[in-house]
Amino acid sequence: MARRAALHSTPSRELVALAVRDNARFKGVVSEIERRAPDRAAFDAIVVARASGAMPPWLAAVLLGRARIDDGYAMVRQILVDAPGLLAESYAGAAMARLGGERAFDDLAALMLDAPRLVSREGAAEGLALLRRPTTASLLLRATRQGRIRRQTAACLVGDLPDAASTIAEWLGGDDALAEQMAIGAALAYLARVDAVLPPALAHAVEVTIRSGRVKQSPSTRQHLLERLQRAASKA
Repeated sequence: MARRAALHSTPSRELVALAVRDNARFKGVVSEIERRAPDRAAFDAIVVARASGAMPPWLAAVLLGRARIDDGYAMVRQILVDAPGLLAESYAGAAMARLGGERAFDDLAALMLDAPRLVSREGAAEGLALLRRPTTASLLLRATRQGRIRRQTAACLVGDLPDAASTIAEWLGGDDALAEQMAIGAALAYLARVDAVLPPALAHAVEVTIRSGRVKQSPSTRQHLLERLQRAASKA
């Protein structure tokens, strides 16, 4: 608590310097910058630290997204495309969503399909999912079908969308094998949410699909999902 209180009175430039000097404290710095956002002083310090090479790309992406200065959008987009690693692409996709809001949707959707590296495309997919549009699930399915992102990644993102339950219901039981696989993966992600409640009919449809063996899973994954289904059904 004392450390957190001390951060409240620390100038923004010093906060950024602290995050560079001691990466282990970056979460506290992130929270404090977000509390102050939009924070031009923090943004300027991030730009200087990034230009000097003192700040790694992943940290720049995190802090730029929280400082919420529009000029940071081009910087985080470049980090996403450059794909420097250490989860920088994931942080950059999220930062694009935070900085651009709805204006970033088309850009992220295009990058999910066209960025040269898989980690960049999946970082864009993560940013897209943060915008939580009703059309996001279908775009993730399309990108998966085209081999632009991995099925497991897309399914996890679908499971965290506001319309996850209705999407799972739509994708189950049809002739589209990929959509059905995605539905089961999304169900596993959805059931990890604290607010997960599946209507009995949908829980039954997911269980039938799992037990049918149409979607390949290890025995442990299958059992884990069935147990989660039972817990979710008890809440309904």
